[in-house]
Amino acid sequence: MGFEDQVRRSPLDDYPLSIGLLIACAAIFGVTDLGLMGERGASLKEWGMNSGAGLERGEYWRLVTSMFLHGGVVHILLNGWVLWQLCPPLERDIGTARFAAIWFGAGIAGSLASSCIDAASVGASGAIFGVLATWLRVFRVRRGSWRATIADPIAKQFLLWTVLNLVLGFTIPRISNAAHIGGMVGGWMISAALMPALKGFERGRMSSKPSIPKLAVAIALLVVAGVVARFNTWNSHILLRKAVEAAEAGRTAEAVELVGKAKRIPFGQIAEEYAFLGEGQKLKGRWEVAEALFRGAEEKGDDSPDTADNLALVYQKLGKKVELLAHLRKWKERGAPLKGWEAELAALEEWEKREKK
Repeated sequence: MGFEDQVRRSPLDDYPLSIGLLIACAAIFGVTDLGLMGERGASLKEWGMNSGAGLERGEYWRLVTSMFLHGGVVHILLNGWVLWQLCPPLERDIGTARFAAIWFGAGIAGSLASSCIDAASVGASGAIFGVLATWLRVFRVRRGSWRATIADPIAKQFLLWTVLNLVLGFTIPRISNAAHIGGMVGGWMISAALMPALKGFERGRMSSKPSIPKLAVAIALLVVAGVVARFNTWNSHILLRKAVEAAEAGRTAEAVELVGKAKRIPFGQIAEEYAFLGEGQKLKGRWEVAEALFRGAEEKGDDSPDTADNLALVYQKLGKKVELLAHLRKWKERGAPLKGWEAELAALEEWEKREKK
């Protein structure tokens, strides 16, 4: 390519997909979050967000559409800025076709991982982490070792940014680290298949020809991940939804059992979800299910007066004096106001004295 050809090239020639992705995310955010389509925008967001429940219903488009949706101004500004920093130089370096495969493959991998754990998720973060993993792999191949990679100032920034965001994902609620990690794994695998590292005298370079065996493995793993995500039984949010459905059908014992299974899952838990669903069951007089949900909320860290009050009411309705007494005493020991339960506590303490005689 001559000098004049290089001068004539525009950003649309070098990285058209990166520009298109940025414009698409911004335009869709305007429709869904800035009210450009009124209430239909919110409906569109609900239709497109990723969720395990949606995947269970066969709504596979969510794996892709969720990549173009965002959870707020800060979310889209951060993702948009990172996209613009990472994607154009990579697309220019490896070509639009390879970049597209990495972007969408990593994004789908992130969505699949998120659907196994989270209630719902939106954002391009899975795809962005896949691009970041590709950059780290490029540096690793070109430098020849991780030690040399870490010594590179740009690669070091990428590594620090990756570690920082993963730490934040584990410490800040509602950030889908599953999508981040799934996207990184997907991006690394797909880039390794499309740009395999050369060996021998050509060590430090990547082939322009894809590795068919690695590509087959990457596709097979994505398919397996899809099947696992479609039929997964460790998403607490899906189990809670099924518990509510069982309660609606009058299968109280099954509903309580499903809530118990959801509580035993060690990740992806949201205390407010238990409290919200418990409120719905309380209003419908399904006291056993409400008890299981409100207890779940407390066990997951909800120490709000409203949840404590609701659980006390449920114990009272069920006639569980021992549990109600222990609950009110615990509540009082915290120094929290009893919200009108003082007389009930005194009466229960008198009842306990009589029972012990």
